[in-house]
Amino acid sequence: MDDFLLSRVACTDEFDSACLTGYAPRDIQLARCSGETLRSRRCAWLLLRQLLAETGFDERSAGLRLLPCGKWTGDGVYVSLSHCKGYVAAAVSNRPVGIDVERLDRRLAAGLYDRIATPDERAVYGDCPDKAQMLTLWTAKEAVYKMSDGTVAAVNIDTTKHNLRFTVDDYTVSCVASCYRL
Repeated sequence: MDDFLLSRVACTDEFDSACLTGYAPRDIQLARCSGETLRSRRCAWLLLRQLLAETGFDERSAGLRLLPCGKWTGDGVYVSLSHCKGYVAAAVSNRPVGIDVERLDRRLAAGLYDRIATPDERAVYGDCPDKAQMLTLWTAKEAVYKMSDGTVAAVNIDTTKHNLRFTVDDYTVSCVASCYRL
């Protein structure tokens, strides 16, 4: 497979308690978590494991490692993970990729749009976007942030300049950013 980009969003209820130990970088990260965060991260890794298998990789063969900025990277493969209450998302690609998922009922800080929207984004979303539009913008910025080196502030990310794919269902909004023309 020369070019690949796989991404999925799943409900954490879809995952059982399958064994998820034996890969030190992941195990170290999970050992620092507890409660809902542990369950969410664990489910995200189970989803990532599925995607890696579909592209002929596993955690070891991909050489996955955690960078100081908190981003996972590999050898010949790029990955991105996201989780929110009850949902997880993962993406695998041979080019930089970012994914984010948020619940539609997430509370947003007052004035967030005024702090993060660029002029081009304001042309797309208008002066007063509804909550679904705001979450779409936020997930897009998060996905682009994750695709980048993790140092660019949200206010400096113009999502209109990136390749984005959105999914909105009854409960979540998600976005995948990639270097591909989607």
